[in-house]
Amino acid sequence: MLKVNGHNMFANNAFSWDSWSADVLQSPKEVRDIFNALDIREKTISDIKSVGYAYNLATYRLADDDDQWLYADDVCFPCCIVIDEPLIISLGTGDRLEIEFSEASSVRISKNCLPADIKPGLNANNVDAAKIFSCCLGETLLGLEITATDVNPFGTGSHGITLPEGQDEYIESLSLLLSNYKKIKLEAWADYGLVTAINAENKPMEISFANVKLALLNSD
Repeated sequence: MLKVNGHNMFANNAFSWDSWSADVLQSPKEVRDIFNALDIREKTISDIKSVGYAYNLATYRLADDDDQWLYADDVCFPCCIVIDEPLIISLGTGDRLEIEFSEASSVRISKNCLPADIKPGLNANNVDAAKIFSCCLGETLLGLEITATDVNPFGTGSHGITLPEGQDEYIESLSLLLSNYKKIKLEAWADYGLVTAINAENKPMEISFANVKLALLNSD
């Protein structure tokens, strides 16, 4: 575990990695212990918010230079976003689960530490994550599943994060287990976080391009 010593005071209500109080958890046991302490099992998901930019849904990836869409409305996309700031999952109790996994085996989790209306600290938010993950709204958060590895994963060292050598287990991915056998899976990819909705067949759930467009906000 790496202590961050943040105070949860965010200048101009903009997210700051250093100001967030959540510690950096680097082993499956640390993540399980913190998750269990949050007491959020059996709570219904009411909203999902990406604090910052969804890089895979940047407009330049979806439209040509003349602003013409590159895909037909019925083309299916995975329910997935690539981010580098936290994901906020609001629960029916009014609590918020805040989670970030964008560096190798280094997860940050908290409850009600980030303002509900917090703004991006880096790039402007370009997507309504609740619309991308509408398949998860109304589901119950049942637990946490962690895929571990004994191989020290590659990390970029963002925010000065380093991993201990010779650790018994490292975090490869983690999944929030939902009702109806769904999951919200989080993985680190370079210094980005990959968040994907998974179905009962353990495959990414899909959203039509027509609905992707409805989820896009006014940002390049």
